[in-house]
Formats: sequence, structure tokens, C-alpha cells
Amino acid sequence: KIRDLNIPYSLGYLPEQREYGVPSGFLDVQAVVSFAQPKGKPPAILVEGNVTLRDVRIQGKEKSPMLHLPRIEVEVSPSDIVAREFRVASVTVKDPGIDVAIDPSGKLNLLLLSMRAGKGNDEGKQAVSPSGGSEPASPETKVFIEAIRLSGGKVRFRDRTTDPPVEVALDRLQLTADNVTTEKGRKAKFSFSTAFQRTGSVSLDGDFSIE
Repeated sequence: KIRDLNIPYSLGYLPEQREYGVPSGFLDVQAVVSFAQPKGKPPAILVEGNVTLRDVRIQGKEKSPMLHLPRIEVEVSPSDIVAREFRVASVTVKDPGIDVAIDPSGKLNLLLLSMRAGKGNDEGKQAVSPSGGSEPASPETKVFIEAIRLSGGKVRFRDRTTDPPVEVALDRLQLTADNVTTEKGRKAKFSFSTAFQRTGSVSLDGDFSIE
């Protein structure tokens, strides 16, 4: 069990240099880990529990706001991490705020969140075991999410490549998605709505799949 883990303090121990800041954020984890070795079957390590992120703030250059996540709750169903099968009963996101900005040179601020490129080119390399043979292929990662619920979201967009700058505001974002999975051939249902510039509204619903 983890309670009130200070995310900014913990990030200070990581060697990577980041182009963004995390001035606040807390993590709570309540999980149960179990091991099973069924006869004639591969071993299984099962993890289940709840994960909560609170008051996470991410800032860009000059402490400009980028992302605010007041609360995210994730309920994890029994998941076999050896088989790389991850099952999530629900993901609940409350009142998120996103600030999207394009500076005068055309750079998107959210790109600062992308991972840094690794050194060298690992493409085409094959893992080799200590005995000199090739490592067996890892099982395909499978993710199943029964329900995603997002409510009260706000998005602010500002494009400074134009004069005057273009500004767009979306609020009262609502998103629901059911039976989201990475398994090929299976579709999930979603519904999305938002208020646009405080005067209009947009709503969408349908099916989608992750390929």
C-alpha cells in the first residue's frame, strides 16, 4: 500500500533531463500481488487493486500551464503481468485541464511530454540469451479496459503563429468509452460531448478499434 507518494520529489531521483516541470502530484496505490503455478501451465503473477493520482500539474517552459489532473482513479482487475495481460475495470478522470499552445516558431508545447530518443539505433537487433541462442519471443501485450469515464474537462488552445493569435476554448468535456481493448478485430463504443466557446456544443458517438 502506498499513500501520498510525492511525485515531484520522487522524480528528482531520476537521471533523465526533462523539458517540463511537475510542481505537484500525489500517488496512492492499494494493490494485492499473488503468485500461482498451475500444473502443466506457465507461472502467473496476478496484480489487482486501485491506483489514484491527485492534483497532478505539469508545466512547460517558463512555468506555463500544460496539464492539470485533479483526480484519476484506476481500478485494476486481476492482471497477469507474466503473460502481459492487463485488465482494468474502470478509469475515472475528473475535471482535467489541458492547455495546448503553439509558439510563434510553430512548436507544440505538448511535444515536450514525449520521450527522449534513445542513443543508437536498436532496429533490427535481436536479444541473445547467455547461452548464445536467441531469446524466446515475448508474449504480445494485451490491454482490456471495461469502462472509461471523463467528466468536467477543459481544453484551452492558443496558436501564436498568427496575428492576432487564435484562441479556442472547450469546456464541460464528457467522454465515455466501453470495452476498450488492444485485441485486433474488437470494437469499443464511445460517446463524447463538449461546449464550444461557451456558445455552441459538439457531440459524437460511435465505435472505434485500436490497431
